[in-house]
Amino acid sequence: MAEYTVTPDSSHYFRLAEGLRAVGELTYPSWFTFDATLSLLDQPPFQIKPKGFWGTTIELEQHGNTLLHFTVGWNGNILLHAAFPQQPQQNFIFKQKGVFKNQYMLTDDQDRELLVIQPGFKWKNSTFDFTLFSTERFEALASKDILMLVAVHCANYYLTLMMSTTFIAAT
Repeated sequence: MAEYTVTPDSSHYFRLAEGLRAVGELTYPSWFTFDATLSLLDQPPFQIKPKGFWGTTIELEQHGNTLLHFTVGWNGNILLHAAFPQQPQQNFIFKQKGVFKNQYMLTDDQDRELLVIQPGFKWKNSTFDFTLFSTERFEALASKDILMLVAVHCANYYLTLMMSTTFIAAT
Protein backbone atom coordinates (compact mmCIF):
# COMPACT_ATOMS: atom_id res chain seq x y z
CA MET A 1 0.00 0.00 0.00
CA ALA A 2 1.32 3.43 -0.94
CA GLU A 3 0.37 6.88 0.33
CA TYR A 4 0.15 9.97 -1.85
CA THR A 5 -0.65 13.59 -1.06
CA VAL A 6 -2.41 16.20 -3.15
CA THR A 7 -1.62 19.74 -2.11
CA PRO A 8 -3.52 22.74 -3.45
CA ASP A 9 -1.76 25.99 -4.31
CA SER A 10 -5.21 27.50 -4.86
CA SER A 11 -8.65 26.23 -5.79
CA HIS A 12 -7.29 25.98 -9.36
CA TYR A 13 -4.06 24.03 -8.93
CA PHE A 14 -3.38 20.68 -7.23
CA ARG A 15 0.00 18.92 -7.01
CA LEU A 16 0.21 15.11 -6.56
CA ALA A 17 3.27 13.67 -4.80
CA GLU A 18 4.47 10.45 -3.27
CA GLY A 19 6.66 11.59 -0.41
CA LEU A 20 9.08 14.08 -1.98
CA ARG A 21 8.60 12.69 -5.52
CA ALA A 22 6.39 14.88 -7.70
CA VAL A 23 3.95 12.78 -9.73
CA GLY A 24 1.70 15.24 -11.54
CA GLU A 25 -0.64 18.21 -11.45
CA LEU A 26 -4.30 18.99 -11.96
CA THR A 27 -5.07 22.55 -13.07
CA TYR A 28 -8.48 24.21 -13.47
CA PRO A 29 -8.89 27.40 -15.54
CA SER A 30 -11.34 28.87 -12.98
CA TRP A 31 -13.31 28.03 -9.85
CA PHE A 32 -16.45 25.84 -10.21
CA THR A 33 -15.49 24.47 -13.61
CA PHE A 34 -15.12 20.86 -14.62
CA ASP A 35 -12.61 21.59 -17.39
CA ALA A 36 -9.07 20.79 -16.29
CA THR A 37 -5.56 20.00 -17.49
CA LEU A 38 -3.89 16.89 -16.11
CA SER A 39 -0.10 16.90 -16.34
CA LEU A 40 2.39 14.13 -15.62
CA LEU A 41 6.13 14.70 -15.60
CA ASP A 42 6.92 12.37 -18.49
CA GLN A 43 3.96 12.89 -20.85
CA PRO A 44 2.20 15.61 -22.84
CA PRO A 45 -0.75 17.12 -20.95
CA PHE A 46 -4.24 15.61 -20.92
CA GLN A 47 -7.45 17.63 -21.16
CA ILE A 48 -10.53 16.92 -19.03
CA LYS A 49 -13.68 18.25 -20.68
CA PRO A 50 -17.41 17.97 -19.94
CA LYS A 51 -19.45 16.73 -22.90
CA GLY A 52 -23.12 16.94 -23.79
CA PHE A 53 -25.82 19.45 -22.96
CA TRP A 54 -25.82 18.89 -19.19
CA GLY A 55 -22.10 18.08 -18.96
CA THR A 56 -22.83 14.78 -17.21
CA THR A 57 -20.23 12.96 -19.28
CA ILE A 58 -16.63 14.02 -18.84
CA GLU A 59 -13.78 12.88 -21.07
CA LEU A 60 -10.02 12.70 -20.64
CA GLU A 61 -8.30 13.43 -23.95
CA GLN A 62 -4.76 13.60 -25.20
CA HIS A 63 -3.94 14.77 -28.73
CA GLY A 64 -7.67 14.62 -29.58
CA ASN A 65 -7.99 10.95 -28.55
CA THR A 66 -10.45 10.06 -25.79
CA LEU A 67 -8.64 7.81 -23.31
CA LEU A 68 -11.18 7.77 -20.52
CA HIS A 69 -14.75 8.93 -20.05
CA PHE A 70 -16.84 9.06 -16.95
CA THR A 71 -20.50 9.63 -16.19
CA VAL A 72 -22.47 10.10 -13.01
CA GLY A 73 -24.70 7.08 -12.42
CA TRP A 74 -28.25 7.22 -11.13
CA ASN A 75 -27.03 6.28 -7.62
CA GLY A 76 -24.43 9.08 -7.46
CA ASN A 77 -21.46 6.86 -8.29
CA ILE A 78 -19.15 7.97 -11.08
CA LEU A 79 -18.61 5.26 -13.67
CA LEU A 80 -15.25 5.39 -15.46
CA HIS A 81 -14.35 3.60 -18.67
CA ALA A 82 -10.65 3.64 -19.56
CA ALA A 83 -9.27 2.83 -23.00
CA PHE A 84 -5.56 3.63 -22.73
CA PRO A 85 -3.31 2.66 -25.66
CA GLN A 86 -1.58 -0.74 -25.34
CA GLN A 87 -3.73 -1.59 -22.29
CA PRO A 88 -6.92 -3.60 -21.95
CA GLN A 89 -10.07 -1.54 -21.56
CA GLN A 90 -11.08 -1.25 -17.91
CA ASN A 91 -14.05 -0.01 -15.91
CA PHE A 92 -13.84 1.66 -12.53
CA ILE A 93 -16.32 3.08 -10.04
CA PHE A 94 -15.72 6.20 -7.97
CA LYS A 95 -18.00 6.49 -4.94
CA GLN A 96 -18.37 7.87 -1.46
CA LYS A 97 -17.11 5.77 1.42
CA GLY A 98 -17.63 5.71 5.15
CA VAL A 99 -20.49 6.16 7.56
CA PHE A 100 -20.44 9.93 7.13
CA LYS A 101 -19.52 9.73 3.42
CA ASN A 102 -16.40 11.76 4.19
CA GLN A 103 -14.05 9.63 2.10
CA TYR A 104 -14.10 8.48 -1.49
CA MET A 105 -12.87 5.32 -3.12
CA LEU A 106 -12.09 3.98 -6.53
CA THR A 107 -12.98 0.35 -7.15
CA ASP A 108 -12.65 -1.94 -10.12
CA ASP A 109 -15.72 -3.30 -11.89
CA GLN A 110 -15.77 -6.23 -9.44
CA ASP A 111 -16.10 -3.78 -6.51
CA ARG A 112 -12.56 -4.44 -5.23
CA GLU A 113 -11.15 -1.37 -3.51
CA LEU A 114 -8.19 0.17 -5.33
CA LEU A 115 -7.77 3.67 -3.97
CA VAL A 116 -9.13 5.62 -0.97
CA ILE A 117 -9.22 9.43 -1.07
CA GLN A 118 -9.40 11.37 2.20
CA PRO A 119 -10.13 15.09 1.72
CA GLY A 120 -9.08 17.67 4.29
CA PHE A 121 -10.45 21.22 4.27
CA LYS A 122 -7.90 24.04 4.47
CA TRP A 123 -9.45 27.13 6.05
CA LYS A 124 -6.52 29.37 5.10
CA ASN A 125 -7.32 29.28 1.38
CA SER A 126 -10.79 27.62 1.49
CA THR A 127 -9.76 24.58 -0.50
CA PHE A 128 -9.21 20.88 0.01
CA ASP A 129 -6.05 18.82 0.14
CA PHE A 130 -6.20 15.05 -0.23
CA THR A 131 -4.42 11.98 1.08
CA LEU A 132 -4.64 8.94 -1.19
CA PHE A 133 -4.07 5.37 -0.05
CA SER A 134 -3.57 2.78 -2.77
CA THR A 135 -3.70 -1.00 -2.75
CA GLU A 136 -1.17 -3.36 -4.32
CA ARG A 137 -3.66 -4.05 -7.11
CA PHE A 138 -3.84 -0.32 -7.88
CA GLU A 139 -0.05 0.06 -7.78
CA ALA A 140 0.20 -2.62 -10.49
CA LEU A 141 -1.88 -0.56 -12.96
CA ALA A 142 0.13 1.04 -15.75
CA SER A 143 -2.12 4.11 -15.73
CA LYS A 144 -2.19 4.59 -11.94
CA ASP A 145 -0.81 8.16 -11.98
CA ILE A 146 -3.49 9.29 -14.45
CA LEU A 147 -6.19 7.47 -12.48
CA MET A 148 -5.11 9.14 -9.22
CA LEU A 149 -5.46 12.61 -10.72
CA VAL A 150 -8.77 11.65 -12.33
CA ALA A 151 -9.94 10.42 -8.90
CA VAL A 152 -8.95 13.78 -7.40
CA HIS A 153 -10.96 15.45 -10.18
CA CYS A 154 -13.94 13.24 -9.26
CA ALA A 155 -13.55 14.17 -5.58
CA ASN A 156 -13.43 17.85 -6.55
CA TYR A 157 -16.56 17.26 -8.62
CA TYR A 158 -18.40 15.83 -5.59
CA LEU A 159 -17.11 18.56 -3.27
CA THR A 160 -18.04 21.32 -5.74
CA LEU A 161 -21.56 19.91 -6.07
CA MET A 162 -21.90 19.69 -2.28
CA MET A 163 -20.59 23.24 -1.78
CA SER A 164 -22.88 24.66 -4.45
CA THR A 165 -25.88 22.80 -2.98
CA THR A 166 -25.02 24.11 0.49
CA PHE A 167 -24.66 27.65 -0.90
CA ILE A 168 -28.01 27.46 -2.72
CA ALA A 169 -29.74 26.04 0.38
CA ALA A 170 -28.30 28.85 2.53
CA THR A 171 -29.64 31.60 0.26
